[in-house]
Amino acid sequence: MAFSNPLKWIGALVLAGFFGLFIKWHYTNKEEAVQKAVSVLNEKFIQAQIAQMEANAKKEKALKLSNERIRNDYQKQKDINNDLARANADKLRDYESALASAASGNAAPASGIDDPYRTIANQCARALILLDEHAQGLQAKARALQDYANGLRLDTK
Repeated sequence: MAFSNPLKWIGALVLAGFFGLFIKWHYTNKEEAVQKAVSVLNEKFIQAQIAQMEANAKKEKALKLSNERIRNDYQKQKDINNDLARANADKLRDYESALASAASGNAAPASGIDDPYRTIANQCARALILLDEHAQGLQAKARALQDYANGLRLDTK
């Protein structure tokens, strides 16, 4: 009988051993290849993250500089508006005092001609009112700019 021959059994065992070694070698090579592929992908992912972090840092720096510039411009405009408001208030007080002194010192002319001092003072007062309205408009714009600057949000995504 064919199965009773020990050489055939030894040959079958040697063949099975070689087949087993081949399978082990084959799966070991595939496992190493998968591990290498995973490590390469991990390295690429890490490099992409580093590049994204650098880009985010540049963007954040640019936004901070822009925000600082806006705040500086706003502060300059605020100082200018405050100076204008003080100057206009001083001029208004001067004109009001001139108007009051002109009203108390000069009665209406008997000839029926309008008082030129009163006319000039009234025109100046109207001009100051218009300047004040303009200054309030500028102040509203400055507030809007400040709200915009405060509303800027720095995203680090």
